Amino acid sequence: MSASVGPSDHPAIECAAPTKTYELGNEKVHALRGVTFSIARGKFIAIMGASGSGKSTLANLIGALEKRKRCFQATSLSATGCA
Repeated sequence: MSASVGPSDHPAIECAAPTKTYELGNEKVHALRGVTFSIARGKFIAIMGASGSGKSTLANLIGALEKRKRCFQATSLSATGCA
């Protein structure tokens, strides 16, 4: 007998290898290169890293403030691999 999986059994946020590249003149700047993680409901996290490592870009993608090439499911922000 298998247990049913309810909404509380899924992560609040799940991020699967999003990428973000900015164009600066003829140069491409890779602000985010495929970090994968999930955050359980009720948990707090900190995003840490060196200046320019993509912290703000990641936070903006999670908060749907940045446009992205990959699609995210509205309920879990799981990347679906859309172009």
